[in-house]
Amino acid sequence: MAENIRPRRVWLALLLLLTGAHYLYLGRPIRFIAFTLISLTIWIVLFDGLNGLLARPVGGVFILAAGFLVPLVVIVDTIILAVRQKNYEIQSYNRWWVYALTLLLLTLANIAIPGLLRSDFAAGYAVRQFRSAALSMAPQLTIGDRFWADMRAFETDRPARGDIVVFAFGGDENQIWVKRVMGLPGETIQLRDGAVLINGTPLAREKTNCPPDFRQFEDNPLCYLEKSGEGMRQWVTADLKADSVADNTQVFEIPENHYFLLGDNRDNSLDSRFDVGFVPAEDILGRASYIFWSRNRSKVLAPLR
Repeated sequence: MAENIRPRRVWLALLLLLTGAHYLYLGRPIRFIAFTLISLTIWIVLFDGLNGLLARPVGGVFILAAGFLVPLVVIVDTIILAVRQKNYEIQSYNRWWVYALTLLLLTLANIAIPGLLRSDFAAGYAVRQFRSAALSMAPQLTIGDRFWADMRAFETDRPARGDIVVFAFGGDENQIWVKRVMGLPGETIQLRDGAVLINGTPLAREKTNCPPDFRQFEDNPLCYLEKSGEGMRQWVTADLKADSVADNTQVFEIPENHYFLLGDNRDNSLDSRFDVGFVPAEDILGRASYIFWSRNRSKVLAPLR
C-alpha cells in the first residue's frame, strides 16, 4: 500500500490549477465538478452580458468577484489542501491522461460556448473597460476616468441621441474613441453660435455650473445643460471660448446608417465636424454605461448620461 501513498505537492497543484484538474489531483472530485460549473457559468455571463445587466454597477460587483475573489479563494483552498495531504492515497483518476483530458474538454467548452450563444465569436466580452485619455468628453469624462461600456447595447437597439458610445475610428478597432451621438441617420445637423440644430431646430440649452474636477483642467470654462426632446434627456457640455471655429458649421446631411458624433467639450474635440466625419453604424461598438474609477470620488458608479 505504501507505493499508493504519495504526498500532494503545492507547486504541482497550483500548476494543474491552470488546467482545471487541480482538485482531481488533490482527490476532491466534488470540488472539481463545482469549480468546473462555476467557471463555465462565469464565462457564459461574461460573454452574454445578461441583457445589459453586466454593464450596470451590480455587474461590476460580479466582475470583481469573478476576476479576483473567486480565483483568490480557489488558490488558497488549493494550497491548504495540498499542504494537509502528506499521506494521500492515489485514486483511479490520478493519471496524467485524465488531467490532459480535463484540459482538453475545458478548452473545447470555452470555445464552444461563445459559438452557442452568439453567431459572431469575435464579438468578445459583453462589457469592456476603457480609460479616458483626453478632455474631449469633459466635463462628463475627464483624464484618467475609467468606465465600463455595454458591448451588446446595439445588437437589438439603435443608438439614440444623447448616447455616449465607443466606436472604432476609421473602422480600426485598435483605435477606439468615445463621443456622444447627436445626429441620427437621415437628419440634418448644424452648429450655430455653439447651439446644435437638428433639422433646423435648436436643442434647448441653458448655462449651468461646471463640475469642479473639470475646472482644474480648464481656465474659466462655460458649461451648458443641453436637452434633447426625446424623453427629455440632458447632459452638460463645455464651451471654452466664444466664436471658435467649432461653434459654427455648415449644414451636414447625415446618410442612412450613419451617425454624427460630438464631444461634450465642444471646443476641444476632434469629432464628426472634422476628420471623424459620419460614423457608420457598424463602427459603433457599444454604449458607455458608468464610471467605475475617478479621482473625483463623487463620479464613481455614476451612470454616464
